[in-house]
Amino acid sequence: MINKDIIGLRIAELRRSMNWTQAELADKLGVTHQAVSQWERSETMPDIMMLPEIANLFSQPIDSIFSSEHIDLNNNSNEDSTSDIVDNSSPVLESLFDENTIYAVLIKDGKIIKKSEYSQISDKQIIFELNVAENIEGNVQCDGNINCEGDINGNASSGGNITCDGDIIGDANSGGNITCDGDINGNASSGGNITCDGDINGNASLNGDISCEGSINADIQCGGCIKCNCDIEGAIVSSGDISCGGSINAIVKCGGSLCCDGDIDGNISSNGDISCGGDINGDIQCGGSLCCDGDIDGN
Repeated sequence: MINKDIIGLRIAELRRSMNWTQAELADKLGVTHQAVSQWERSETMPDIMMLPEIANLFSQPIDSIFSSEHIDLNNNSNEDSTSDIVDNSSPVLESLFDENTIYAVLIKDGKIIKKSEYSQISDKQIIFELNVAENIEGNVQCDGNINCEGDINGNASSGGNITCDGDIIGDANSGGNITCDGDINGNASSGGNITCDGDINGNASLNGDISCEGSINADIQCGGCIKCNCDIEGAIVSSGDISCGGSINAIVKCGGSLCCDGDIDGNISSNGDISCGGDINGDIQCGGSLCCDGDIDGN
């Protein structure tokens, strides 16, 4: 059975033996830099037809790409060893290697401890944090919480909460809550709530509530309620109530009640009441009462 974790370790080890960057290896193989990064993180693996090409590129036998035994890079042959590569101190982080990414992980006995294994270390669940008192220049990945006192100028992936005192420039993927004092400019995915004091300029998908002090300029799929103090410019699907302090210029599906202080320029479907402080220029499906202070131009 092909083990993509071992393949990721092998590719990272061989690439670094040649002093190649991920981008350089990607160019030689005709793939993207992101593809190589995902291989080495064991998120994906190369197409099976590409494995011989990878082995030939490094002058290695094809079997070495699959083997859990250490490769003797000086002799271009496999070393006769019974130890597994993850037990060595230097290669333990190879599957996480990316020049532009900060990683925060737990390691025990030379192995990376997965989040599902934390409870096996002690009687209590382990919660740890990555605290950065400045900007994060690049991507950051942590199984625990991420706390940044500046901007995150890259993608952020967290098994816990993400807290950012500045802007999040890239995508934010959190198993918990996302709290951002600035703008969220990339796509956001959250297992909890999203709170943003600025604008949300990327698509967002979350299980909980979303609160935005600025405008929402992207599509939102929300398992809870949505509160936006300014305009909503993207398509919205919410299981709960929607409150908008500005205008709504999009198609909206609301599982609860909808309240908009400005105009609504788009088709609206709500299981509850609809209240609009301006005009409604679109079709309306309302499960409750409809109150509009302006004109209604639609069905």
